[in-house]
Amino acid sequence: GDILLNAGENAGSGAGGSVIISGGKTNSEAPVGIVKLIAGSNTPDLENIGMMEINDININIKAGGSASTDGGSVSLESGSSSASNTGTISIASKSSESGGESGIVTLKSGNSASSNTGSVRIESGISNGEQSGDILLNAGENAGSGAGGSVIISGGKTNSEAPVGIVKLIA
Repeated sequence: GDILLNAGENAGSGAGGSVIISGGKTNSEAPVGIVKLIAGSNTPDLENIGMMEINDININIKAGGSASTDGGSVSLESGSSSASNTGTISIASKSSESGGESGIVTLKSGNSASSNTGSVRIESGISNGEQSGDILLNAGENAGSGAGGSVIISGGKTNSEAPVGIVKLIA
């Protein structure tokens, strides 16, 4: 049967109720509790076959912070398949239907106060059979009378005597 968790509705002008599911905390080096949301399966002994949908006005996916070790990581990984293609991961902003601008998609590493910042890597996988995957950088097309988009690749700037970043194109 179904399980429905539904926070209370406010019939007045106040805020609606919240649903909070929390893993257990610890005051030691022991691992903290985990919260798992797993969709249903139609195959015995396999997990995560079903679909999981989060539909809300704003969605934040954050890993936990730490005062004594590395912060948590966020991993998006498509499903595997032993019989066909693996799943696809698509990150996109929705098209604007009102005439406004569509949303911006940003891939960015965080800032650092005293050490290196993280790299941003876009890679295709290794193939042991046919061709390996392509990487396509394609600026937007203008279907009207305006200009098309540009592709700009820039090395990093510096505020010191250190050399600026370089752009390498290697075949």
